[in-house]
Amino acid sequence: MTATRLTQLAIGLLVVLAAALGIYAVARMNFAGPSTLPTSDMDKFEKTDPTLIKYRELDSIKTGLPKVSGIAVGPDDHIYVCGESAIRVLGPNGASIKSIEAGPGLRALAVADDGTIYAATTDHVQVTAPDGKVSAWPGAGDKAIFTSVAAAGERVYVADAGNLVVWEYDKTGKVTGTIGRPDLDKGVQGFVAPSPHLDVAVGRDGLIRISNPGRLRVETFTSQGELLASWGEPGNGISEFVGCCNPTDIALLRDGSVVTSEKGLPRVKVYATTGEFQCVVAGTELFPEGRCSTGDCTKGAALDLAADSRGRILVLDTATHEVRIFVRKEEPAQ
Repeated sequence: MTATRLTQLAIGLLVVLAAALGIYAVARMNFAGPSTLPTSDMDKFEKTDPTLIKYRELDSIKTGLPKVSGIAVGPDDHIYVCGESAIRVLGPNGASIKSIEAGPGLRALAVADDGTIYAATTDHVQVTAPDGKVSAWPGAGDKAIFTSVAAAGERVYVADAGNLVVWEYDKTGKVTGTIGRPDLDKGVQGFVAPSPHLDVAVGRDGLIRISNPGRLRVETFTSQGELLASWGEPGNGISEFVGCCNPTDIALLRDGSVVTSEKGLPRVKVYATTGEFQCVVAGTELFPEGRCSTGDCTKGAALDLAADSRGRILVLDTATHEVRIFVRKEEPAQ
């Protein structure tokens, strides 16, 4: 084959590749929505209608950690915060109880009813038993990016934004199933995570709620992986999810309501378990350090979420390293 013919084939392959990438980009835009807001519109979207805000900030707690990444509520409403190589345990009102040194790279955690801590690094789960004994489960491979953990009964669920699944483990660390693998015959399109965010929470009804940020929605599954429902719409309105990839994090209230947080235009909201918008917990005005940078809503610090038995919503502000506690406006000071 001549050098000229080889050059022609190479150019042809490049053209085909460029076309394929263009089609992929357009497809992504169709479901992911815009990743930026016009800078001229920023002020409008960063102001929240006060009549929609049904919560007030009760307190903020300095974690004392140089970096924070995950929050969970354990027995007696104790607050657990992880960051890098440490877990800080706080009382319900912020009093420091203890600090646990852990392995590097902690990203998320959950606490079981017996006090066992399941902390996720990028690719595996580290377990701290109530007696302080530490063990590690096998890793999930080179593609793994663990971003969330939920403990429910005899199962632990771990969201993996790299492999785009939620792993189901038993208490020994054995994988017993996966949730979210694409199966179009069953209506499961699969998770999309343009940035490393994928969150999982298990309700008192045993159903599993998972954020699907690239598709700008929340999905509900059974423990067998059956998709029961999905809801959420892309857009800049207060009831919608903004940018390329939101909501980043979710938490569940005792009545099944879903709390969501968004990055870029950081805000925290509450939806009914079936997806109807209910109210705002905290608007973008309360998170100045986490706002979009020059209109780019792919940037900004994330807000991890938890809820305690009192119905308080705990927001881990990763920009200020604080736990911020929100309660319903009609509730008295605690």
